[in-house]
Amino acid sequence: MIRSTDANLARVAEEKGVPRSTAHLDAARMADEELIRLEAALPRLCAGAPPELGAAAEHLLVAGGKRVRALLTLLSARAAGGSGGVALAAAAELAHAATLLHDDVIDEGDVRRGRPTSRLLWSNAVSVLSGDFLLTRSLDLACGAGVPGALEELIAVLRELVCGEALQLSMRGSVEATEAEYRRVVEGKTASLFRWAARSGCRTGGGSARMADAMGEYGWHVGIAFQLSDDALDFDADPGAFGKSLLQDLREGTLTLPVLRTLEMHPALREDLRAAMAADKPLDDEVASRIARIVRESGAVQAVRDEAAAEAEAGAAALSLLPDNVYRRALEDVARGLAARVR
Repeated sequence: MIRSTDANLARVAEEKGVPRSTAHLDAARMADEELIRLEAALPRLCAGAPPELGAAAEHLLVAGGKRVRALLTLLSARAAGGSGGVALAAAAELAHAATLLHDDVIDEGDVRRGRPTSRLLWSNAVSVLSGDFLLTRSLDLACGAGVPGALEELIAVLRELVCGEALQLSMRGSVEATEAEYRRVVEGKTASLFRWAARSGCRTGGGSARMADAMGEYGWHVGIAFQLSDDALDFDADPGAFGKSLLQDLREGTLTLPVLRTLEMHPALREDLRAAMAADKPLDDEVASRIARIVRESGAVQAVRDEAAAEAEAGAAALSLLPDNVYRRALEDVARGLAARVR
């Protein structure tokens, strides 16, 4: 719900000294009713699925989440001078939830949003099919929203998501991954859907093509900032607040930016990682903890957070084409707050 999102951003702003206007609070209260409607609607959107698939999908949806993509859609519509956008906000959330159900199978994940994953409670097959069902519901919503280009662009985004996931899978267990490849994964798996959420929200609010392009650029940068922040949190967040196990990517053999930056500073670590990953099984606790300590001590985690902040500022700057109203300032605050997350 937007109240929890706002409270989290307020806390982050206070702890990190993030510039923050009172406009965010005002805009959050105004959009609250729409996000509450969305929250109530998400489980109902599982109706029509076979019982097991619906239960597995609903298990993830009711576990909460930041609803950031939905928030961007709703605020973008209002920033453009309109309102509404609940259907497209729900489409963004369902597409995202579908990727999580799929990711947990690919990654053999056990915890998601602080709860056992659907694949553990049902099965890998049920989790995959539940994700497929949510994707079809997402497309249904985009089609029915009547916003020109929304459906076609969402289909293109789903293609980007799949390609990003495939690239990440091909890199798993390799210590030769590059920052350029990492960036392509982030752009495909995260930034593309953020961009769609912001663009489609702007369009449903009556924004011009030029405004939609600017909003898309905002979403793109904010999506990258969000993922960079997430990858930094993987090394030092409170697992209970973070909602998933720490060092999860590292244990699975996926090298995120903090690790890639550390390997540049400590080339000898590459051979240690190569030997550990050659066993073709998840890194054991001792090896993962030792590598994580080196990553933290290298300063790479903070460097990645600094890069996330720069991406957030680039996103905020892209909003200069929009009217200067409380919703635009709220979007700026959201960008900065997401980059500065501590959980």
